[in-house]
Amino acid sequence: MNWDDPLPPVFCEGKLWKGLVPGFDEFFSGLSGVVIIIIALFGMAQPRLEVLTKMMYAGMIVSGVGTMMLHWKTVVSFNLADVYPLLITLTFGIIAFFDELIFEFRRTKSASGNILPVRNVKIEVRNERIRMLLSAIFYTLGMLYLVAGLILYIYSNIPSFYDIYFAVPFAFFAIFGMIFLTYTNRKDRRPYAKALVKLSSVGIITGLVAIAFKIIDSAGCNTVTIWIFPHVLFHIFLSYSTHCVICFLTLYRSNNYLLSGEGVPSMDWHFHIFPMINIPMRGMVEHPEQPDVDISSAPQADTAHSRLLNSEDTERPSDYSMKPFQSFEAAI
Repeated sequence: MNWDDPLPPVFCEGKLWKGLVPGFDEFFSGLSGVVIIIIALFGMAQPRLEVLTKMMYAGMIVSGVGTMMLHWKTVVSFNLADVYPLLITLTFGIIAFFDELIFEFRRTKSASGNILPVRNVKIEVRNERIRMLLSAIFYTLGMLYLVAGLILYIYSNIPSFYDIYFAVPFAFFAIFGMIFLTYTNRKDRRPYAKALVKLSSVGIITGLVAIAFKIIDSAGCNTVTIWIFPHVLFHIFLSYSTHCVICFLTLYRSNNYLLSGEGVPSMDWHFHIFPMINIPMRGMVEHPEQPDVDISSAPQADTAHSRLLNSEDTERPSDYSMKPFQSFEAAI
């Protein structure tokens, strides 16, 4: 395999309209890579994201650049530039979902709010250790899974290896994870449960729409796609769905590590369609402004200490500050 080997047409645009725009093999599919980059950049602009979340958005950005390169010139090297960053994003997404599922499965069931009864402290400590151990194991297995997939992708002769090895597990963890975590939050009546319901619903629906366009691109190339570019729509809906899934993880994980009194992460829908998560800075919670009080005009308590300080014959504390030095000079 050579890096400059051309790839056979896979998408409808390449089969029916290859070279429609001079100098580009699949112009419109490549142009949709700009949409992937824009969505990921806006996602990266959310404040105080975790490193894991930033890496998922970074994978989307680089994959968008690779998408533009691949559809400009369909060769082996540009195909890897398109697929590899997306594989990293999908793997980190699987790890994040598994991490949160472990957290819920090992959560102390008898806990009430943020305060644990005394009898459950030992149980919570044990559960925390089990969570740490399982997370460490799965993070390691996740990296092995990623490295093995990157190697096998090059040497595998299975045409749909990417879909079987990466896309299907991610879809399973995303759909099952969002449904389970949303159900758990609604059952416990947590304040951010409604936001999770909306994010999971939008993410799953747009993801299924993206899969539908993927199937149309493969099966209905000579009939349906005369009028549309399904691979372009697949890129747009998949990147938007991925952003919703990452926002779901961000909102859920931030509510787990923020302590009581440190604020509650909020979600805004910009233009009613684009979700953004705002995570408050730890330890920085806005409180209502207190009115200014003039201390000098406040009534003073009539105590022996106050009478002593207000006496004209009483030396102020500043007068005492030089006494040791004056005594020292006199001694010299």
